[in-house]
Amino acid sequence: MSQEISYIERLKFDAKLNFGLVASYLKNFRLVILLILVVLIGGIVSYFNIPQRLNPEIKIPIVSISTILPGASPQDVESLVTIPLEDQISSVIGVDTLTSSSTENVSIISVQFISGVDPKAAEQEIKAAVDKVTSLPEDATDPSVKAFDFEDQPIWTFAVSSDQEIPSLMRFSDKLKAAIDKSGKVDRVVTSGFEEREVQVVIDPQKIRQYNFNAQQLIQTIRTATKSFPAGTLDTGKNIVSLTINPQIATIQDIRNTRITVQGQTVRLSDIAEISERPTDNQAKSFLADNNKAAQRVVTFFVYKTTGSDINKTSDEVKKIVEDTVKESDNKFQITTVLNTSDEIRKQFNDLLGEFSTTVVLVFICLLLFVGLRQAIISSITVPLTFLSAFLLMPLFGMSINFLTLFAFLIALGLLIDDTIVIVSAMTTYYRTEKFSTFETGALVWRDYIVPIWSTTITTICAFVPLLLASGIIGEFIKPIPVVIALVMISSTAIAVLITLPLMMIVLKPQIPARVLTLLKILFFIGAVGIIITLAPQSPLLPLVVISYFVVLYILIKIKGPIRNSATQLVQKNNLVHRVINRIKLHLDQPVLHLDPIAEKYKNFIRRILQSKSARRKTLAAVIIFALVSYALVPLGFVKNEFFPKTDAETLYINLEYPSGSNLDTTTSEAMTILDIVRQEAGVKYVQADIGRSTSLSMGGSGGGSNSVALTLHLTEDSKDIGSLE
Repeated sequence: MSQEISYIERLKFDAKLNFGLVASYLKNFRLVILLILVVLIGGIVSYFNIPQRLNPEIKIPIVSISTILPGASPQDVESLVTIPLEDQISSVIGVDTLTSSSTENVSIISVQFISGVDPKAAEQEIKAAVDKVTSLPEDATDPSVKAFDFEDQPIWTFAVSSDQEIPSLMRFSDKLKAAIDKSGKVDRVVTSGFEEREVQVVIDPQKIRQYNFNAQQLIQTIRTATKSFPAGTLDTGKNIVSLTINPQIATIQDIRNTRITVQGQTVRLSDIAEISERPTDNQAKSFLADNNKAAQRVVTFFVYKTTGSDINKTSDEVKKIVEDTVKESDNKFQITTVLNTSDEIRKQFNDLLGEFSTTVVLVFICLLLFVGLRQAIISSITVPLTFLSAFLLMPLFGMSINFLTLFAFLIALGLLIDDTIVIVSAMTTYYRTEKFSTFETGALVWRDYIVPIWSTTITTICAFVPLLLASGIIGEFIKPIPVVIALVMISSTAIAVLITLPLMMIVLKPQIPARVLTLLKILFFIGAVGIIITLAPQSPLLPLVVISYFVVLYILIKIKGPIRNSATQLVQKNNLVHRVINRIKLHLDQPVLHLDPIAEKYKNFIRRILQSKSARRKTLAAVIIFALVSYALVPLGFVKNEFFPKTDAETLYINLEYPSGSNLDTTTSEAMTILDIVRQEAGVKYVQADIGRSTSLSMGGSGGGSNSVALTLHLTEDSKDIGSLE
């Protein structure tokens, strides 16, 4: 401390600092204003244009290959399908890891490529390799090759329920799906629990014997009646129009009225068969239950956005479509949100804004207490500029707003204010010597602190650089953390040097040019008129209101001198107001709390250590021992090491697989029993169940299929222990 004080006492202004690029920048405050406007406008525009996602974009190509071999055991699937495909796929260049699963009827192979390989190119490479395999059984389906997309996740999952009958629920769900599909921001809508219906034609056995016809004749007649056929083209001289013979059957009544000829007799199809529309057999069903209501049928919707659309705007548009469609149906149907990614992003960003506001307030209070009011105000202004500057730079690195970038912003909150505090404190200390002008103070602080402040920033950034060395999915996943922190730290230092320092020069000795004051008055005048026009009712009296405003403003300008004198006299007569104003003026550049006594004791403590050889040795030994003990806490197990700490999830997933060949009706009955037990557990908000056949049967397998029940438990915020569910 004594060295620092002696340095300030010896400090002199070097005349060379009056010249150069830095001096030109500090003397021209218009450049500072221009830079502030660029950061302010560019940061706001960039923020609204940055893509918002729940998860970061992970460009690790993972390709899955699924193949169905109906009726085959796991051993047969492995030997006949999985191994031949693996042998061919393993020769593809760029494959990192290859895993496979051979179960009853199904072969699933997962291929992960090394970082940097384009997912689409990887998918094409795998398709080419799979097409070379010619030894697969004839009964096996063509292998399905698909690249896994981490971004291809539903932005909104919701369930539609109703007290109406099931057909009404299905008709409304079909109508709602069609309405959502029309949105240009929606890529696709997937439903679960929606009943696909079919027309069943049940022939009366007595009629078959009576008319002596075969079923193939009937099938061919219906197939012909339901198809359209090309009928050539028609040349009108100006246009060529394609002609088509439309199908004869469009409704179920058309099927009933279809006529067939049997042994020379023409009869309607309804005369020899019972025709009805019924749900297709073995379809997946979805149920929803909560503490107050038993399980009821629902249709679950999974809404996927297009690649370029904004997640929040897409979610808001889909919500509006759903609300309008429900209103058109007299609110007979209820919407229950299962998961809304947009809400999750909004919640995370609101948390960031809350932390940001808290940081600004704490910084303001600390600087007010220990530095001064003006310095506190400047710091509170420059902190938001740091965030806006980071938003301005993020698109250059392909960054999006997701939970990891928001997490990085939270980490950077505790670091970005350091540079501002250093500059503000240095400017205040140098100027209080009363030896330098504001420009000389700014030039000296720039010279003395430009290297240390950037060195500190680079050192801090280097602490996060090792995260960029991680490879694989984890490396791609955590890459936004060091990138965003580096951008925030660089922005913080640049703002502190290029904006905070010049602003402090103005604040320490305010001297606003007359032309700037005139410009500010004009802008204030235009803004006031705009506010009046915006807020005033659009009526014939609006011109009168504007004219009255001008008149009042003119009168105030004319009598501003007497008003100012009256206000001054009133303040001087009122001792309380006078004391408050003097106290505020006192603390404009003076701290509320003076730490000089503490600083003096700290200086003496450091001096005693430096002057004593034994004290220096003891201090060094204490530092070494403290470091060794700290490092030993990790291997000794006192400090737990977790890459991602455990969290209390609000959703619990339970999957029940029933034995092969189990009956779907029996499975549904047992699932309803489980559902009724689970929904009454404490801490369970509501529970959703999806009941259906296994993948092998739903994809075309036959025999040996099994049923599965997928339970999704949505927990309340105060739920602590759900171990009783076991």
